[in-house]
Amino acid sequence: MTRQSSALKTWTVLAIAAAIAAPAIAQERGSSNLQFIRDLLVPDRTIVTAGVGPEFRPDYFGSDDYGVGVGTSFLVKFQSATFGEDGLSVNILPNTDFEFGPVARLAGGRDESANEALEGLGDVGRTLELGAFGAVTIAETYRLRARYRHAIATGHRGGLLDVQAGRVLFEGRRVSSAAGIGITWVDNDYADAFFSVTEGASLESGVLPVFNAGGGIRDVRLGWNGAYRLTDRWGLAGYLRYNYLVGDTADSPIVDLFGSRHQVALGMNLNYQFDFATGRRARNGS
Repeated sequence: MTRQSSALKTWTVLAIAAAIAAPAIAQERGSSNLQFIRDLLVPDRTIVTAGVGPEFRPDYFGSDDYGVGVGTSFLVKFQSATFGEDGLSVNILPNTDFEFGPVARLAGGRDESANEALEGLGDVGRTLELGAFGAVTIAETYRLRARYRHAIATGHRGGLLDVQAGRVLFEGRRVSSAAGIGITWVDNDYADAFFSVTEGASLESGVLPVFNAGGGIRDVRLGWNGAYRLTDRWGLAGYLRYNYLVGDTADSPIVDLFGSRHQVALGMNLNYQFDFATGRRARNGS
């Protein structure tokens, strides 16, 4: 059995276990299985936030060439589920400081045309990543989260584990900010897809030496984000992120020879938030 099929089997079992556990946990809280599923699929209230604005980012992860593009953001919160740029996550432990559940994310790949340093490497396609997450919130200020996802059949075909610790710095009526640190581990398949250089790719490139990237710690990072509420619906949000690449990621020719292990990204967007009642509230007219 290959590493990929073994990982897929493991996370398939976890997803099935989460699906089985969800209604059981709801029943523990005094709700029927049917009620739990109905509350999840038809929540009482849904909150949607969407934004757009300029974003300063590297051409690819590991590049030393930067450009300004249009960045978008979106976040949908309904009951115990959250859907946004990080994908879909469903917390099966609601109303506690602990969170656990399945996650799914449509992950972007990398285009060879993004930068001349990638010439000959080919494209890394988009893929669906499935996995699970766990998180704990302490005193409504500190949050620790771990999340593992594995690609399904296409794209990088690998897995990655992300661990992050964050802290709310300030939260007022109009202004809020938070900061965090994180670390990302990737397996051999993920590292190979994004950072290896095969003999064929080396010949086609003409400048990149052969390199076989292995799994391990990909990077450590620091991040900050802030928000300012202009009105009840409109607001400004910004972020700043710094990643330091390590291990085989940093040693890859596309980073060591033609890029940089220091990665910076920042952006700002104007966003609009709205919410609407569904479920019981909508039917009762409240």
